[in-house]
Amino acid sequence: MPLSSARAAQADGAAAPTAATAGSDGEAPSARVARLARQLLVANADKCPRRRWDFGLTAYRKRAPGAPPLPPGQPVEPDGFGVTLVVPVSPAGRAGLRVQDRIMAVNGHDWTGPGFATTFLRAEQAQPELNRLELRIDRNGTPLTVTLTGDMGCAIPVRLVAQVKPNASASSGMAFINSGLEEALPQDDQLASVIAHEMAHVILGHSKANTDSTTRARMERDADALGVRLSLRAGFDPNAAARAIEVIGARARGPISRLLGLYGDHMPTPQRKSFLLEEAIAARQERQAEQAAGAAAAQR
Repeated sequence: MPLSSARAAQADGAAAPTAATAGSDGEAPSARVARLARQLLVANADKCPRRRWDFGLTAYRKRAPGAPPLPPGQPVEPDGFGVTLVVPVSPAGRAGLRVQDRIMAVNGHDWTGPGFATTFLRAEQAQPELNRLELRIDRNGTPLTVTLTGDMGCAIPVRLVAQVKPNASASSGMAFINSGLEEALPQDDQLASVIAHEMAHVILGHSKANTDSTTRARMERDADALGVRLSLRAGFDPNAAARAIEVIGARARGPISRLLGLYGDHMPTPQRKSFLLEEAIAARQERQAEQAAGAAAAQR
């Protein structure tokens, strides 16, 4: 299951989320990225062409039902899907689901049968009747039933990648955040701004394959502008994007690129910072106008 939902259809053989360096508040990086990503994905669901029910958990299994027996001496894998991550402010968190709980059935479908994966797959497709999941779980040998009512969110998986370089990217409808970036940006607003930028690439349908430098530069500018607005809608400080690029630029750019003033597809950092701050002002003004229009409409 991905970071911000409970997809089981592709969970066979999936590894648990990578945990490298703990965040500033003691969270493992996978937990921090999941929390920030979920806040952005749910707050901006109406901006995304594809949506899904979001439950705020990660679970996985290493071995599929019917797999060959393990070699002698290896520990036996427990049954069910093991929960590896729960986002506190989410349906899973509010329902009291815990890491190491094992999901044995969903909506009456046992984990060994096809109905289990199909249920989660349909939730990934935002089918209306799948916003509510009844999970039968095993907690250290004690059977429990947990009911989750999902939140609608963008269907953009966000993955933490165990790479030291402070970088992020988007491809194939997914956003990738390097663990080095999570470490470089201990402030949540700044890390959220980078996640929002990569989300914006996905929402805008950007693909850098077979494009020239002018087109790629325009894509980065458009993603900067939309990313600031996605951050604001999710309750983050939109000015944080300008601060984040200064930190990233100082860490990510090598001596040759600094000497020659190379910035790749991005604007030079001073120019990009000014652009982001201008977009933050515009985003706030747009947000205030939207709220005023909504209040006026409610009074009519």
